[in-house]
Amino acid sequence: MPLDKPLNLDFDSSGSPSNGLPDQSSPSPKSGDLATQVEELKKELQAKNRILDAKNQEISELKIKNRQLNDTNNDIQARQQILEEELGKAEAQIELIQELLLEDESSEASKKEENSKHE
Repeated sequence: MPLDKPLNLDFDSSGSPSNGLPDQSSPSPKSGDLATQVEELKKELQAKNRILDAKNQEISELKIKNRQLNDTNNDIQARQQILEEELGKAEAQIELIQELLLEDESSEASKKEENSKHE
């Protein structure tokens, strides 16, 4: 059987379930007390709004800084890629020069051997 309204499990000090409404036997708060509470709540809200504005400003600044750092990182990565390509080209050129020098040395050595045989 479904319930039409939720069960009230709040109990007052006597142990009987309470209805969630203020106790009617106690006097109602004075309007001055309510006005004071409203003013305190307004001040608290204003303070929290100032904190929220400061945090939002900080978030905006951090987002800008994050974008700048990401842009810088992307530039550095592109430069690194170019440097790695240039390094590979330089290493290939060094190997080619070494091979040419070795070939030149070996051809000079064989020419000397031929000249010494003819003498």
